Amino acid sequence: MSEHSEEKFMWGHEATCELIQLYKRHPVLYASFNSDYKNKGKRLDALNAIRSELVRRGRNISIEDIKRKIHGLRTQYANQLSKMKKNVEVKPTLWCFNQLDFLRNSYEGQHEPDNDNIHESKDLGHYNVYEHDDSQEVASFYDDINVKQEVTPTNGMVETSVFVPVSDIKKRERTEDDLSTFGKLVELELRKITNPQLLRKAKKEIISVLMDAQDDSDI
Repeated sequence: MSEHSEEKFMWGHEATCELIQLYKRHPVLYASFNSDYKNKGKRLDALNAIRSELVRRGRNISIEDIKRKIHGLRTQYANQLSKMKKNVEVKPTLWCFNQLDFLRNSYEGQHEPDNDNIHESKDLGHYNVYEHDDSQEVASFYDDINVKQEVTPTNGMVETSVFVPVSDIKKRERTEDDLSTFGKLVELELRKITNPQLLRKAKKEIISVLMDAQDDSDI
């Protein structure tokens, strides 16, 4: 495993703005009406183009970093858009909401999941919890793309041996056990909710809190 794959890129406002600008240039990644929207090769090309430009600007970043951040931004944007549609007095609190407003057409006018949306929901892999409502809050892309990155001095795609202290390993194992236990507890509580609409709302709120926490930790 490469050293780079163990790292998590720290997003600040400047890097996030750069990503949004580059993301907007590639409708194949977000516009369902785009003729190449379901073309995994074209989507992968777009992701690599975004990464290459960010690397050129001095960002030591991976495809996974980009996918994770885009998913977080889309989720937060869709969450706020949904709240605004339900209450006209609600104002966006996401600092980059206006920059992401080009996504609006991707969410509006969608009410029932179709085969394309179900297919696309798989593309987020472990970043995705698919829940379709009128805002289609958690959206599309990428899980079954077989990502192949170029080997460059900046992406660190070189196999290396890394010494990890035993104390760190035990701490990581303990954290994973704690998270697994908590995850099972959340699952049990969610299963007690029998009303589909309330269950959908609860899952959306959980996802929103998680995305907000991740976004705060990146800044």
